[in-house]
Amino acid sequence: MTKLVFTLIALTCATAFAQSVIVQGSGSIAQGTAGNVRGQIIITFTNYCDGRFKIWNTNQNAVLDTDSGITWTRNASLGGLKDWTNAVAYCSNLTNAAYSDWRLPSIDEFSRNIASGSTDGLVDYPSTNGPGDPALPTGHPFTSVELGNYWSSTESGSDAWRLLLNDGSVSTYTKVSGNYIWPCRGP
Repeated sequence: MTKLVFTLIALTCATAFAQSVIVQGSGSIAQGTAGNVRGQIIITFTNYCDGRFKIWNTNQNAVLDTDSGITWTRNASLGGLKDWTNAVAYCSNLTNAAYSDWRLPSIDEFSRNIASGSTDGLVDYPSTNGPGDPALPTGHPFTSVELGNYWSSTESGSDAWRLLLNDGSVSTYTKVSGNYIWPCRGP
């Protein structure tokens, strides 16, 4: 953080006095030019769960799941409880963490339940966590995780698939009931 603050001060001063500054760094970087200022700004991230989840220092409200390439809102119950139709609408209209392309995840993206999900979904099934813990890896970076049911975008006739976060199980349920929503974006 100190390097970033110093870099921004140096770039601001250089711009104010029309000087050129080259900022060197290592790791993940973004390169650019602003007026007479050329430089590299270091963009860092924090790894969670042995690198499975990443949060960039420039955007603390979104979490990348490196297993699937999908980005999730860090707040796991951002929209509260909604029926399925309103959950879909909420996600498609959401602007959060500087992104506006959020959506409700499919059951495959949400669940690692092989029978109805995929091997790189967000939530483990069966969960090996103890009672009162979500079916997420220990040390995950998410906040406001509810142990209730979360909607997926996957429909089944007049119902939709949902995921129970306390154990990772999945089931279909009537769309008019209220469940939590967890927006995602990406591939």
